[in-house]
Amino acid sequence: MKDIIQLPEKVANQISAGEVIERPASIVKELIENSIDADCSKITVRIIDGGKKEVQVVDDGTGIKPDQVKLAFARYATSKIENADDLFSLSTLGFRGEALASISSISQVEIITRHQDQLKGKKLVIKGGKIIEEKTVGAPIGTNITVSDIFYNTPARFKYMKTARTEFRHISNILNKEVISFPNINFKFYHENKQLLDTPGSGKVKDAIYSVFGKEMTDNLIYIKDDDQFVNIEGYIGLPSFSRASRIHQYFYVNGRSVESNLLAKALENGYKGYLDKSKNPIAFLFITLNPILVDVNVHPTKRSVKFSRYQTIMDVIKSSVKTKLNTVNTVKNIEFNSVSNNKTYKNTKDNKEKQRNESNKQIKEQLFKGTNNNNQYYNGKKTIIKNYNNKRDDIDLELEFGLKIKKILGQLYNTYILLETEEGLYLVDQHNGHEKIIYNKLIQKYNNNLDIKSQSLITPINIELSNTELDLVLDNREVFKELGIYYEQFGPKSIIVNEIPTYLKDKNQKEIVREIIDKLVNKSGSVQKSELVEETLKYIACRSAIKAGEELNNDQISYIVNNLFKLDNYDLCPHGRPILLILSKKEIDKEIGR
Repeated sequence: MKDIIQLPEKVANQISAGEVIERPASIVKELIENSIDADCSKITVRIIDGGKKEVQVVDDGTGIKPDQVKLAFARYATSKIENADDLFSLSTLGFRGEALASISSISQVEIITRHQDQLKGKKLVIKGGKIIEEKTVGAPIGTNITVSDIFYNTPARFKYMKTARTEFRHISNILNKEVISFPNINFKFYHENKQLLDTPGSGKVKDAIYSVFGKEMTDNLIYIKDDDQFVNIEGYIGLPSFSRASRIHQYFYVNGRSVESNLLAKALENGYKGYLDKSKNPIAFLFITLNPILVDVNVHPTKRSVKFSRYQTIMDVIKSSVKTKLNTVNTVKNIEFNSVSNNKTYKNTKDNKEKQRNESNKQIKEQLFKGTNNNNQYYNGKKTIIKNYNNKRDDIDLELEFGLKIKKILGQLYNTYILLETEEGLYLVDQHNGHEKIIYNKLIQKYNNNLDIKSQSLITPINIELSNTELDLVLDNREVFKELGIYYEQFGPKSIIVNEIPTYLKDKNQKEIVREIIDKLVNKSGSVQKSELVEETLKYIACRSAIKAGEELNNDQISYIVNNLFKLDNYDLCPHGRPILLILSKKEIDKEIGR
């Protein structure tokens, strides 16, 4: 590490706004980045009470020379740059020389550091920016910083800190990003003296991803590498079959620095076009290397936001690289079918495949279209007759309770819309949106009436691997999941076992749906109200449980949707606000024809 110098006032003024220590996670980030810049091979992070009470970061880096320890806590004191021009060729994570000064001004800081060329170390204790202890001590090479009494002298900031669990999650997210960015460093993470992370420090990105997210994630990643005149790309992207409900598993690094960029996310998603449903988001861990002059990290105090020159070129390279890679791999999802019934597992023989299909069809019909019979429907005791009901789409005479007259069910259009002839005109009902509304109304009515959503035990429980952040959120919201009919327990240090699922999910991809519910929870950082989370999740479950556009329906299914949809008070919009019904009035039809 070069000698620390204090920047001239002119240079200091050219640097943008100072570091903002918003929460304990900000402290962890700055201290970790200082450790990385000190060429360490090991970093240990310990926090108490979600970092609100204490944060400790220990490294085995080069350490600080004894005569420069005090200078390290002066504003604009840094070993990373010497003049404003250096801002355009940064090779370090830190550079402003404000972090330690900012941290020590709002807390008590104890630093014990020994430079690699020294036999003894230096201890300094600073509180509120004032030195209260200074002495020579024995210490290993490296730096050990403990921060306590955070925001003790700034009550307004202290008041806005969240719960210990929320602050813990922010710190965990910071660590996840740094671990993947620097796989050559052994990271250890402790909360309340419990070890939550211990990375191998092997130098392999995939090993780092495994230590954070587990085996399932790493097994579904594909390596990508591409070189261009202006930009180099390397890393891993997820198989299309292993996508997510949000962008929370998209990690971008520019010249080794973790960044947030809507441009990069958009370029990635453009590369997946044609491979992913619009509701899905790809997984990615991408390292982008380019000339430092083409990227400005000095646009925000956190250095997370960046500004690119030649951004269109960068986006085009990412899009092209991703699409080219996906074109070379088998993206078809392989599934092994093991249908369990009456405690027997059927092998995929010809007879058993037919038996499985019959059982599956029976379950789907019973679950999704329960209550429909071949002859009669009842609304508040009023009987309606369904004529000639033998898998033929003959006329169905439905007189609904609010007076709507449906003369005929004409059939399906593009296997997506149900066509109805009414006195008013031609109704086009979006079958997916309509069925989604029916399911959602039933679920939300049960929830609002404090009725339990029926669950069933799984013969084979579902194992879901989680990061520390995800696991903490899931365990903190166990009651929410119970209200959704999902029961689980922690299984090992980084996974849960789902034992029971709601009956309305029994014929669905249960693991995928539970995984996506967790993604939604993580994406909201756990700050959402319980009722809001349940409502949003029920909307999502209703959407995933409903029949899809392009699916051919039989008479049972069509009549179920028609009968139940038009009983609702509001049947024109689905829970997400998409239209269910389009009306072509008889008057307008006649007018266009010229009658």
